Amino acid sequence: MKSLLCFLAVLLVYGCGKSEDSNGGVLNSNLSASVKLFDELGNPQTPPDGVVMTLNNVHPKRSGTSDRSGNCQILSVSPGKYDIFFSKSGYDTFRLYQFEYKQRQNTIDDIKLSQFSTTLVSNLKVTFNSSSQKYAIEGVIAPITADDRWIRLFLGDNNVSSLDYTYSPSVPVIVNNGAFKIEVSKSDVLLWDVVENGKFYVIAYGAPAVSTHFRSPSTKKEVYLALSSTGSNIAEGILE
Repeated sequence: MKSLLCFLAVLLVYGCGKSEDSNGGVLNSNLSASVKLFDELGNPQTPPDGVVMTLNNVHPKRSGTSDRSGNCQILSVSPGKYDIFFSKSGYDTFRLYQFEYKQRQNTIDDIKLSQFSTTLVSNLKVTFNSSSQKYAIEGVIAPITADDRWIRLFLGDNNVSSLDYTYSPSVPVIVNNGAFKIEVSKSDVLLWDVVENGKFYVIAYGAPAVSTHFRSPSTKKEVYLALSSTGSNIAEGILE
């Protein structure tokens, strides 16, 4: 009798330590995420509640909403690969494609959402200095303030935009007092697959201080978030 009780106790402990269904498969667990909110100047916005986390590639779609601590959760999610979107009104949407969710890896940390940039760029132009063999990319921004603002450059063909480009610097450009000038070497331009005497084009957008991005599965390009609603004029350069 004593041996039987010990055996039953072992079975009970073993059963409590695993989550299995009647077919011996692993049961679903809760998918959690931690989110942070920022204004366009990089100031944290509290509380970080109201962010909707959505499993976008399941039918029907499933979602959870962040609480005042920035934590959100979707209950009873089975292991697999998911397209997970994080969104809130006034902020851009962060997309996490094909996130591999595992039974013991059930938290997505440090998701950042920024408010859209209100910085506007105009009078963009490209000039070449033959003595230094450098190109100057210049423009002005609004509003004009002594505080830092941020812009992001995109280079490509004549239809260049924030979604259709050949190259974009990995970090945004910091601008203050209204005007900016960025120098780019001719050797760098050659890396953009521009042929000799060929044209290249540049466009600029206002960007938030906390810059986030994701890789588009369709274009294979980085999508930079919370850019200004409109870009600058498209400036033309020639590889001399």
